Amino acid sequence: MLCERCQSMSFQPFDSNDAIGRRPGNSSELIYILHHDRASLEQSLAAGCQLCTMIEARMTKTSSPSLPAAYRLLQAYVVLKCSIDNRNGDLPGSLTVITLRGAFVLDVIEQSGDAILNEEDTSTGSTANLSLAKSWMETCLHTHPLCTKVIAQQKTHFHPRRLINLSDPDKPFVQTTTADSPTPPYIALSYAWGEGYRFLTLKSNLAQHQTSLPVPKLPRTFRDALRVASHLGASHIWIDALCIIQDDPQDLDAELPIMGDIYRHSVLTIYAEGSSSTQSGLFRDRDALAHRPCTVSTTGLSPGPTALTLATTAATGPDHLKSRSWCLQEEVLTSRFLRFGAAQVSWRCLTSAASETCPVPQPVKTALTDVLASDIDRLRMWLYAPREMSTSPARQKWFRANEYDAWYAVVQEYSARQLRDAGDNLKALSGLAAMFARTHHGSRYLAGVWGEDLAVGLGWYVALNDARAVVGVDGAPSWSWTRVGKVRVRFRGWEAHAVSVKGEEVRLLEADCGMVDFVNPYGAVRWGALRVRGRVWMGRVLYDGKYAEYRTRAVPRPGQLGVEGFEGEDKKEHPRYPALMQDLSSFTPVTEVALDFDPAKDPRLGAGVEATCLLLHVQQSRETRRFTFLVLAQNGNNPGYTRLGVGWATETPLTRSFNLFTTTAPEEVTIT
Repeated sequence: MLCERCQSMSFQPFDSNDAIGRRPGNSSELIYILHHDRASLEQSLAAGCQLCTMIEARMTKTSSPSLPAAYRLLQAYVVLKCSIDNRNGDLPGSLTVITLRGAFVLDVIEQSGDAILNEEDTSTGSTANLSLAKSWMETCLHTHPLCTKVIAQQKTHFHPRRLINLSDPDKPFVQTTTADSPTPPYIALSYAWGEGYRFLTLKSNLAQHQTSLPVPKLPRTFRDALRVASHLGASHIWIDALCIIQDDPQDLDAELPIMGDIYRHSVLTIYAEGSSSTQSGLFRDRDALAHRPCTVSTTGLSPGPTALTLATTAATGPDHLKSRSWCLQEEVLTSRFLRFGAAQVSWRCLTSAASETCPVPQPVKTALTDVLASDIDRLRMWLYAPREMSTSPARQKWFRANEYDAWYAVVQEYSARQLRDAGDNLKALSGLAAMFARTHHGSRYLAGVWGEDLAVGLGWYVALNDARAVVGVDGAPSWSWTRVGKVRVRFRGWEAHAVSVKGEEVRLLEADCGMVDFVNPYGAVRWGALRVRGRVWMGRVLYDGKYAEYRTRAVPRPGQLGVEGFEGEDKKEHPRYPALMQDLSSFTPVTEVALDFDPAKDPRLGAGVEATCLLLHVQQSRETRRFTFLVLAQNGNNPGYTRLGVGWATETPLTRSFNLFTTTAPEEVTIT
C-alpha cells in the first residue's frame, strides 16, 4: 500500500538558481515534496507505505549530508527530484531522493504485471521468491542465445560420480551415476563450510546415504538448498560434502580435479553468499517492502498522468564466499547464479541480472562489451566465448588484455582469499586450470603459470597489505607464485600502449613438474624445473632496512592519488620486501627488486649477496623501455638456480641507459 503523500505525486518546476536569488535559468528540474518533517514520514511508515519504507531503508545507510542550499530553503524533510529532457520529453530513468542525511537514487524500471511480485512476505525463501527465481531460470533457458550456446558446448558425456536424487523431496538419497547413462540435469551448491558441526558422507555411512539421507540431521544450508532445487523442478543436486566420500583419499583425488566441470555443467549454482557456515541456512527474514519495487502515479512529468515503477539500489550484505579460495573457480565457471544474500534473492547469468529489487531481468555488461568488466567476468568470457573475446570491441587496442592477462588478474584475487592449507593452493584452482587448458589448446600448465606466456607469468611478487606470513610450501618450485604460500601476489603486467621487444623475451626450452597425484595434472607438485634461454647479468642484492621502510611507507591510502612507488608496479600493491640491486663492482645502486621472503631469515642480504639476473621481457612504449627480470641465487653446490625475487627498471631518453642486459649474450639457465 501507499500513503496519501505517495498515492498521487504532483511534480512542479524548480529552479535552484532562482530559489537562492540568482539569475533564473531555463531549468528542467522538477520536484515533489514528499514529507515536510520527520513526523510525517514516521506516520507513513506506521501505516505500512511501501515507498516510504524503501526510502527509510536507504536513508539509514546514507550519511553524507550534501543538501544544496536551494533545497534547504524548502524546509522539507524528503524531496523527490527528476530532470526532464525538454528536447524530446523523455521520462526520467531515475528519481533523486534528497534528504537532510544526503541524496540517493531510485531507479525507474520496466513494469511487471507478474502477481508474484506483489505478494508480501518476510523471508527470502518464501514461495513467491522461489517462483520468481524459477521464472528467471526459465527465461534464461529459453530466450538467451549466449547462455544456450554455452550449454551446447558442454561435454555431453560428463557426469559427476554421485548426485543427490530428489525424485521424492522428502526422501533424498545419494545416487551413483553410470557412464553409459545420460547425466540428468542437476543444480550445484556453492557455500562456506564454516566452523563447528559438519555433516559428511564417509566410508562408514555411504551405504546409508545411498538409501536415504536423514533430512532433519542435515545442516540448514543443505536443507534449504534441497528445497530450492525441488521448487525449481530439478531432479538432482550436487553438494560436495555429500557427493564426495570425505575420508576416502582415492575418491577425493578423483573428484576434486573435476569440480570445475561439475559447476560448469550444472543448470545453475545456488550461491549461499549470505551464509557463513552450513548451519546459517540460505533464507533470511527481512522487510520485503524495503526491497520490492513499487508503482506510483505522478503528474507533471508528461501531458497526462504517468505511472512509474521505482526500485532502490539492490541491497547487499556480506558475501561470505568472496573470501573463500575454493569458491573462486566455482564463481568463474558457473554460467548461472541464484544468489541468496542477507536481504534478498538475485540472479545473474551471462546475459542478464535480476533481483527482488529489480525483478525484470536487465541486460548485463560483460567483458564482451565493457572494458570495466570484473576480472572474474573477463576470465569467464575467455573460457566460454574465446572467439568472441578475441575480436571484442571492448579489447582496447592499447592494452594486451589476452587470456593470460585474465588468468593473472584472477590469480591475484585468488591469492588474497583464505585457504585453510597453503598446500591446497593449486588444488583449489585445478578445475579452472583444466578448463583453461582445454579452451586454449596447447597451453601448458606449470604449477600455476602457463608455458606459452612464461615471460609474464614468472614476473610475480609478494604484495604488501597482507598480515599473513610468507611460508614456503614444500615441493613448490621457487619460480611459482604458489611457493610463497597463501599471501597476496601481484604480477608485473603489460603497460598501456606497450609492445614486446622481439628477441628479448626469455624462451622456454624444457619444463617438468613432479605431480603429487598423476590423476590431477593441474594439482599439487612435488618439484618443478625450468630450462630457459635468456640474457643474464650479474649483480648484488642488498636489503637496507631504512630504504625498505621508506618504500613501504609510500603506499597510497584509499582515495590518495599521485604517490609514486616502485618503478612500474601497481601503486596500490607495493612489494612487501623491497631491496636494492647494485652494480657488482662499484656497489652503486642500479635499480630495485622485490624479494620473495622476509630478508630477516637470510642475514647475508643485509651485507649484500651476489645474484644472477635473468631478463624476462622488455616492453617498449614510444621512447620508454621497461625491463623485468628474475633475481636468482645458485643452488649451493647443486646445478641450477633458485629464485630470490623479481626486479624491474625503466629506460627513457632522460635517464642513464639501462644496458645491463643488452650487452650480454643469451645463456641457458635452469631454475628449480
